[in-house]
Amino acid sequence: MPKSHGRKPARRPARHPRRRGPGPAAQDAGARLTGLLEYGDPADPVQVTALLPLFLDALAADHRLPAERCLDDCVVLAHAYAQLGIAAEVRAAELVITSAATGQGSMHGSLNPRWQGGLIHGHAVVWLPGLAHLADVTAGQYSQIAAAGHGPVIAACTLLPGSDTAGDLIQVEVPWDGLLLAYTLAPLATTAVMLDHPVMRAEEDGHRRRGMNMASAAVRLLPDFLPADRARLIPHPRAAALAEAVRDLPDHRTPAGDLRFMLPGPEGNPVAARLDEIPLPDRTPPAAEVR
Repeated sequence: MPKSHGRKPARRPARHPRRRGPGPAAQDAGARLTGLLEYGDPADPVQVTALLPLFLDALAADHRLPAERCLDDCVVLAHAYAQLGIAAEVRAAELVITSAATGQGSMHGSLNPRWQGGLIHGHAVVWLPGLAHLADVTAGQYSQIAAAGHGPVIAACTLLPGSDTAGDLIQVEVPWDGLLLAYTLAPLATTAVMLDHPVMRAEEDGHRRRGMNMASAAVRLLPDFLPADRARLIPHPRAAALAEAVRDLPDHRTPAGDLRFMLPGPEGNPVAARLDEIPLPDRTPPAAEVR
């Protein structure tokens, strides 16, 4: 699992850390996720785009994973968005955090990330180009953002005048509880340095699998909290269609821990289906591309 910011652990954490019961961080993360589902507006495009990072944050807090896991989490998150029909890009990012009260700022990440052995020096976020939404799922590794207690940074953004969409350099600012977060997103060609590495290539299947499971879990949550008339307000057509399609389907965990949905099968024998195998209405958009 590649880390950011150059702090290398003595060894990799276990893939399935031993559970020790929910601590305060896990309780807070769970409350943010539940609050979004219970009180959010399903017609707001940000609700579904926020659901995935908040779900991933709650899972990480529950398992007490280290905060510096941005690249892995971003790739998994991008695969999950794609299953909901939302195009997603993993981007290397430079972040400047400025206090509105003092004017003091600090810089993190890099527009020129580099690998040193199995360690990545840099920071990554997920950019949703069709929506101009940004998700920084591991923003809590920075103390100023963590102190605000809002979890991952998820925002609908307006591109700043200095952005060069033709050249693929994107600049946005996000007000964040007394802070101004200024993100500069590196071009895709630069970000490829982070992704085209043996460490990441070795994890490709695992990232896709985790992304599918995350999207499946999120789709399972939507009908649990939203009755059909409210779920129809979701402005992401594939996400709305999936939420309705699984509403009355039993779910099933495979021996490997993957989430499946039980479809009626021949002679009354149910068949376990992946999220992307569930029949959807005609003209439902396909799964999106991950870049």
